[in-house]
Amino acid sequence: MGDQNCKKRNCGIQNGSDGPVLPTSIFSAWLALMVVQPLLIARRNLAVHRALGLFGAGIAALMVALGNLAAIVAMNIGFQGLGDPYVFYAVPFFTINGFGVTVWLAIRWRHFPETHKRLILLANCNLLGAAIARIPLGWVQAGAPFTFIFGPDLIIVAGMLYDWRGRGRVHRVWLVGGSLVVASHIAMIAIMGTSPWHLFAESMAALAR
Repeated sequence: MGDQNCKKRNCGIQNGSDGPVLPTSIFSAWLALMVVQPLLIARRNLAVHRALGLFGAGIAALMVALGNLAAIVAMNIGFQGLGDPYVFYAVPFFTINGFGVTVWLAIRWRHFPETHKRLILLANCNLLGAAIARIPLGWVQAGAPFTFIFGPDLIIVAGMLYDWRGRGRVHRVWLVGGSLVVASHIAMIAIMGTSPWHLFAESMAALAR
């Protein structure tokens, strides 16, 4: 990241009106997998599902790497109109790394279908905040940042209700993993305005200068 040529190219990150954005093809590929993979399972095509899963693991790794890089670059050239960029850095930092950890766990437990599919869904919860923040509804905008930070957690609640109604008990992914995701959101709000976090964010932003 200290390389001058990398800075000139923004390392594959494009600067848009709202700050840097990742190549859309990477996220589009992930979203496409979220549609295709369940269909393959429904049709019992496990061989293709597993092969695409390897591809998906690579896509997720790219998303984490480029997501972190985009957040670092954005502290210097983006995040316009979002207040202190070092404070706001907590949002993409927790979001993309929370996604990465949850996907890694899903890969680790891929041989346990009930756990695997819930972890993938839980991982996607981390990606919905930005989409919710762009919903042009007054109450969504008025409730920011809480609406886009905690809004995706409703998927956890929905998952718990689905399990309780359909299985008679709530799966541990929602009980343990869901609780940790919510706790990470609370921790993010608690530390994002602190001096230690500010110093950490400044040190990360310096990597892209």
